[in-house]
Amino acid sequence: MSLAEHNECVVALENLCTQLREYDVVLAPEELANIQALANEMNLKADTWAFLKYPKS
Repeated sequence: MSLAEHNECVVALENLCTQLREYDVVLAPEELANIQALANEMNLKADTWAFLKYPKS
């Protein structure tokens, strides 16, 4: 939250995605779509979030 509050939205989203992956969070399709939309608005590459589509093995 602190990063987003300080206009570090890109870093905040990257950190969120990394944390979701590290804690094996399975996202609902709508949640993944929202993350994708935010990443697209920020002109981030898919490798910032696309790994969330697939559960860790």
